[in-house]
Order: sequence, then C-alpha cells, then structure tokens
Amino acid sequence: YKLNNVEMELEKYSEALTVYEHHFGRDHPHTAGTMKNIGMVLAEQGNLDEAMDKFTAAKKIYEEINPDGPCCDVASALSCMANVQSRRGDLDEALRLYGESLDMYKSVIRRTKEMGGSSRLAIQEVASTLKIMGIIHTKRGELGLSMACFQEAIDIMRANFNEKGSGSVVTSILSRIGGIFYKMGKFDEAMSHYQEAYDLAIRTYDTTEHPEVAQVLHYIGGIHQKQGNLVEAMK
Repeated sequence: YKLNNVEMELEKYSEALTVYEHHFGRDHPHTAGTMKNIGMVLAEQGNLDEAMDKFTAAKKIYEEINPDGPCCDVASALSCMANVQSRRGDLDEALRLYGESLDMYKSVIRRTKEMGGSSRLAIQEVASTLKIMGIIHTKRGELGLSMACFQEAIDIMRANFNEKGSGSVVTSILSRIGGIFYKMGKFDEAMSHYQEAYDLAIRTYDTTEHPEVAQVLHYIGGIHQKQGNLVEAMK
C-alpha cells in the first residue's frame, strides 16, 4: 500500500484471504476484514461491481458472527457499499446506505453507553459519516440538509473530544460550511467560518506551516479577491 503498488497489494490481500479461509473458515472477522480490504482496492481501481460483491460478502459475514446487536464492522461495510454507489453516481442509494451505517454507529454508541462504556471509534465514525453525507447533499444542491449534517458532526466531536482531539475534523467541516456560504454569495458568513477554521487549525497543529492551514488561507484569499480586496488577498 505505502509503495502505491495496487496490483501487488491486491495479490497479497488475496493470498491472505486464502490463508484465513483455510485456517479460520469463511465466517471469521479476519476473512471478512480481508474481503473488505480487497473491495477497497478494487473500488480504487474502478472495478465497482467486484468491489460491491466483496463488501456485500463481508457485511454478511459480520452480521452472522455478530447476531446480537449493532456492530461497527457491519456499519463500516455499509459505508464501503455507500462509497461504491457514490462513485457510480447513484447518490440516492449512497445516502440510504450511509444513513443505515450512521444509524448503526449511533446504536453502538447507545448500547456501549448503557453498558457504562464509551466507543470513541463509533463516535468518530458518526462524525465522519455525517461529513460525507453533508458533502453528498452539497453535490445535490441540498444546502440546508448539508449544513445540518455538518453541524451535527461538529457538535458530536466537540461534545466527546477535547479541542486537540476534535480539531482536525472540525477544521475541515468548518471550511466546508464556509464553502457553502461562499456558493450562496454570503461572503461575510463564509469568511467567519474560514477564520474560525484557520484559528482552530493553528491551535490544533501548533504551526502555520501545515497543509490544512494553507488550504484555509487559500479560501480566505479567494473571498478577499471576490470582494476586490486585492491587497488582503495577496497576504
């Protein structure tokens, strides 16, 4: 993966799948996880039908080995399936699957809380899924729904993590909200969110020399240019 050799990556995952199926059988989390990894590689290659088959098979295994309630692994497989549908351009089906995934992650959080615990992974995945759903709603021009998803994601991160722990996610979402206001021609609101994202990014990364900080500055410069403030834009 790190060498960006997709063919070799797929070959090694396939070898691992054969070993896992031989030693553990098909209904095992290692088998399902490797199927999901293969599906992710296939999706990146554009082999969407094959990828969907792998994700569907992984989801079925996860469901069979976790029959008693909500499971992050099932939710993750649903997200992968939603990603395929998004790549296909079927945004309705993508949103439906992401919605199923979101509901399951939230169920995991509730169940874990009832047992006196906390699932940081499920909380992070809720925020991530909401962010993706917000992006899809933006593509569809459903800006109100998009903003609602983004705000819920911000709220859940801030409620469960400190600023350092939530900063990278919240910065990214604030930038996207700024982008929505920019598209609406509400430049003051856009600038407010970009400035908040900029300040948060600096506190999160402890530097102004970070790609996320540079990206937000680019957006801020774009607003200054749009408003004719060329001196500020050049800064």
